[in-house]
Amino acid sequence: MDWMRRECIVTLAAAEAEAGDFEQAVKYQQQAMSMKAATEKEWAEQQSRLELYRQRKPYRESER
Repeated sequence: MDWMRRECIVTLAAAEAEAGDFEQAVKYQQQAMSMKAATEKEWAEQQSRLELYRQRKPYRESER
């Protein structure tokens, strides 16, 4: 079930933020962070996204 995969919930959080629903983005990001132990690098990235959503900013990948 994809709903139980952390990666899917992280994507949903990003989509909610992009749509301007930052409350839902924070909720889903926190849910994703509680699901599975991540590496230190992954944890820092997830925490960074959460802070963006709390600042009412969407997450966008850097253009390469």
